[in-house]
Amino acid sequence: MKDLKPAHNRLLRGAAGACAWQWLPGAGAPALVKANRRDLSREEHLFGVFASGVFASRAKAHAFLRRLADEHNLCHATLGLEKAPPSRGRGCFGYQVKRCLGPCASAETLADHAARVFAALESARLVRWPHAGPIAIPERDEATGREAWHVIDRWCYLGTCATRGDIAPLLADAPDIRPFDCDVYSLIAKHLASGQLEWIACDARPSLQLVVQDAPPAAHARSAVEPQTKRAAKRRAMATGQFALTF
Repeated sequence: MKDLKPAHNRLLRGAAGACAWQWLPGAGAPALVKANRRDLSREEHLFGVFASGVFASRAKAHAFLRRLADEHNLCHATLGLEKAPPSRGRGCFGYQVKRCLGPCASAETLADHAARVFAALESARLVRWPHAGPIAIPERDEATGREAWHVIDRWCYLGTCATRGDIAPLLADAPDIRPFDCDVYSLIAKHLASGQLEWIACDARPSLQLVVQDAPPAAHARSAVEPQTKRAAKRRAMATGQFALTF
């Protein structure tokens, strides 16, 4: 489905259109981070994942923050959801109708308001990827004893292997660019965070081996007629042989 992307499948969500709220320490308000510009799997202090088309996901993100502000008496103006009031003494519209505690009118400190916002957002905080590299999640059939290993790296599905021995070749052939996939995140994030899913680390790095190779005979014959400077440089670089790295 993701490869063919049928035009009328509205439930299929593209990773490029996803976005999330990010509130960095010291910032006055959260900022919307888009997956087509930043790798959500490597960003910190993210809240909520909103996936759809580029404009639809942005609308969902703003609707989420407005609903959160209404539920917790937060200030729409301080959160950047509406224009700041022309006069701080007057406050935003929510403050005038008793739905805001007044950071926009100096009735509440910005620090207290920020603390309330963080508390309200905490349940929507993105789950951190549990490992520095890819992991494999086993799936077993108790009746037949067969198993499959689903390989995922930072919320990007890489493929499925029939045995653990097939994981390393799969990783070797996997693309270097592995974008955040909101569908994968929504399927397994909470289960990983709660410890309900078994997984293993499956970093696959080529082993390095230093091999000594004899210099070709022709190289010694040519060295007799080469200038002294080139012959000396060659001796310093190669000594009695040459080295090659093999994987």
